[in-house]
Amino acid sequence: MLNDILQEYVRNWLKMLIGEFTDPLENKVSQAEAKAFEQEFATDPLKRPCTIDDFRYFLDGGPRSAWNIGASYVLLDFIEQKRLIDVSTSIARGAVREAFLARIKTLRGEYLKLAKSAETQALKNQYNRKYQRKYSVTLFSTLSSLEIDDFLEAFPSAKGYFGKPDWPPALSGLL
Repeated sequence: MLNDILQEYVRNWLKMLIGEFTDPLENKVSQAEAKAFEQEFATDPLKRPCTIDDFRYFLDGGPRSAWNIGASYVLLDFIEQKRLIDVSTSIARGAVREAFLARIKTLRGEYLKLAKSAETQALKNQYNRKYQRKYSVTLFSTLSSLEIDDFLEAFPSAKGYFGKPDWPPALSGLL
């Protein structure tokens, strides 16, 4: 419950940082910038890749890329500057950083989905439908009659699902 509230706050703070009308799925960081920052981040793990005024996150990289971890520090600076919540403890800072990285993971998934061509998405959907039809079988068709009888002894209320006349018990008098 508290985690959900924190994630909602992070979504709102992110809107405040990047601008209310800015597309959150726009990747503003190039691969070269991210690679250069990754080398700097290796020597200084508290380095910030951007500023509060020019906040950017890296959607082409993973949610835990050096750029996004650095951007989580910028978000914490923003929260402290605006006095939105108290993030003076390491537990609070860690929780906000994790919620931010979870949001980046969600945004990255949406970004990658939009980046795929319609043709690729259609092929994947076609494969998934075929796979589901090919491998979906009902419980009834895979069980032998002995297994069904054993099952019904253990769960007598499920008799109607297997063609037995005692189902449903509450409606049997009405039928």
